[in-house]
Amino acid sequence: MFSIDQYELLDFGDGRKLERFGAAIVDRPSPQAEVSRRRPELWESVDLRYNRERTNTPDQLAWIGAPPSAWQIGHEGTRFELQPAPTGQVGVFPEQAENWDWLDQQMDRLDGREPRVLNLFGYTGGSTLAVAAKSAETVHIDASKPVVEWGRRNAVLSQMGDCTIRWIVEDATKFVQREGRRDRTYHGIVLDPPSFGRGPNGENWQLSSSLPDLLALCEPLLLPVGFLLVTCHTTGFAADDLHRIVAQQFRGRPGTLHSAALQLTTAAGESLASGFSVRWEGS
Repeated sequence: MFSIDQYELLDFGDGRKLERFGAAIVDRPSPQAEVSRRRPELWESVDLRYNRERTNTPDQLAWIGAPPSAWQIGHEGTRFELQPAPTGQVGVFPEQAENWDWLDQQMDRLDGREPRVLNLFGYTGGSTLAVAAKSAETVHIDASKPVVEWGRRNAVLSQMGDCTIRWIVEDATKFVQREGRRDRTYHGIVLDPPSFGRGPNGENWQLSSSLPDLLALCEPLLLPVGFLLVTCHTTGFAADDLHRIVAQQFRGRPGTLHSAALQLTTAAGESLASGFSVRWEGS
């Protein structure tokens, strides 16, 4: 997890969450925060506030306030450049730190095998850098060129600019189809798919209908001893649904499959649901 000086969930409720990224306090939407706010006084002074409804007004920005200059946070030697994005994101999903720790364990398990890892929907590179730090040959795929460039900058900030990482702007499904035709294989595959999206050439993505087909394409690329990590933040999509889809595509493979809830926790121990993951580990 992130150390408290780098990231902290301060409070949540009424459909929003209050977070501290480094020195900046950020107030933004969180559909899972259905309870009442526990510490209303903390919300009185924030550095950045995201109001989704303001995006409908062309002369107004969705974000109110300004970020610190050279805004960054770190995790286990990895550095992330932060900036307020039009979607309400800032460049890192703090709940993913638990998955990065698990990826680190998987790399230790594969020690000596010269591992190759494919990260689909790689965003700004958190999972990519987690495995590249352990000398994995890594392929990072995202449909957004600005986001891929953001990941490259994070690699440089993390002093991993010389690691073996292929940064590719591509539709995830089309890339995996090509890899299958080339008989390419990987020791690990990581997916953090969006609810909806478009590839660089207008390809449509919808989680519920597109993910099973993509996993079916990924399965023959994954070596028996390898690992799979799939995470989901889609509201209304249950952990059981994701577990069932992965289990269907990986049925008959020796190994273990388990689900884990992703959560953010305040200093007082109050937890905010923040998605879930399904992990497969070969044997």
